[in-house]
Amino acid sequence: MKNLIRRWFGSGSAQSKMAGSIPASIAEFDGKALDIAVAATWHERIPHPEWREVQAWVESFEEESRAAALLACTRAWLGMLAQTLGPGYRVFESGAALVLSERPDNEARAMLDFVENSRRRVRRVLEDLASEEVAKEVLLSFSDRETYSRYAARYCPDIDETMVSAGMFLHADRSHFIVHGDELWRMEPTIVHELTHAQLAHLDLPLWVNEGIAVNTEQRLTRLGADAFDVKALEEKHAAFWTIENIQRFWDGRAFKQDGDESELAYDLARLLINGACQDWSAFKRFASAASADDSGAQAAAQFLDVDLGEAVRHFLDAPSGDWGPRPDVWPEAVVVEPE
Repeated sequence: MKNLIRRWFGSGSAQSKMAGSIPASIAEFDGKALDIAVAATWHERIPHPEWREVQAWVESFEEESRAAALLACTRAWLGMLAQTLGPGYRVFESGAALVLSERPDNEARAMLDFVENSRRRVRRVLEDLASEEVAKEVLLSFSDRETYSRYAARYCPDIDETMVSAGMFLHADRSHFIVHGDELWRMEPTIVHELTHAQLAHLDLPLWVNEGIAVNTEQRLTRLGADAFDVKALEEKHAAFWTIENIQRFWDGRAFKQDGDESELAYDLARLLINGACQDWSAFKRFASAASADDSGAQAAAQFLDVDLGEAVRHFLDAPSGDWGPRPDVWPEAVVVEPE
């Protein structure tokens, strides 16, 4: 059992075994200081740093010192959040991650170890698709949906508690991911899913490719896939739902943002397409590196996978002939590319 736990969470660094702390909101580095709280903007009773000011402060240092200066600002940001959200929130840090959490020390440290260990495993799965970024991962773990929703509303203005997912990767500002949940084991698939998005953020991926890779990685590293009954039921739902008209919402990303069956089916269709495409892993990596959200990866799929995306979907759905592929000319002006 102890060996199993070590495989799940890692052995833990000396830092991660320390109790959580509440850092000051003042970033200090190399004789300079920046109070993150002074210029913070408030949204839904939660402060957010003025990241342009942070970036300007970081860029005042020599290039080789900027990563350390940004880390100082990141600690100050999390300290500001901990002070605002309540006395139970603390910051936990390891060599590769920072976690803000209200959970008991042992659970927060397990989460921190899981994030660090999972990042290594995700990077191992993605190989050279993974980002070269070496900054520490930042995970904000909220104890309840209401606080999670208030925080997320800063980045997703239309969100409400009825639309809340288990977690989200936020590209804007200092990229980070947020989760909520009552039990650590329930959060582990979300953490891996969001870590995968973080490692892919440097690529111009269509949303279906990004989500398909994340779902497959999540299932590979944290749990078994759906059983045969679920697969059969989903196949029937796919065949009944998708049409030549609404398949464009899958290709342009809108389907992933809908409630109910459409979102569920979009994620599953992405999973299925990526699961098939990555059978030739070398070719798939070339495809993913070249895929563009502008045409939902159609040109890259033809070039590197020798696959017509429309025909691939039509074959899976066992649908009549027609133009099932991406058609950017009928999409809304703004293509949806931000993953959740």
